[in-house]
Amino acid sequence: QAIYATFQNRNTENDLKNIERIIETIKKDKTLHTSWVDYKDKHGYAKNIGFKDIINAIEFIKVDIFLDIQI
Repeated sequence: QAIYATFQNRNTENDLKNIERIIETIKKDKTLHTSWVDYKDKHGYAKNIGFKDIINAIEFIKVDIFLDIQI
């Protein structure tokens, strides 16, 4: 519910309707992947977290959002 409230507060609820497309775009974005590799190389606490782990977390959150609300 907190995540959905954030979408509402930012007037971005329509992004939830396109969440699958947005996630696919993120998965394929080489710049984001490179940025993550650079970030984890600079921050030891993130060194064992791969880009795929980030995508999996996003998809897990997506499922949780849709269990709580009807869009």
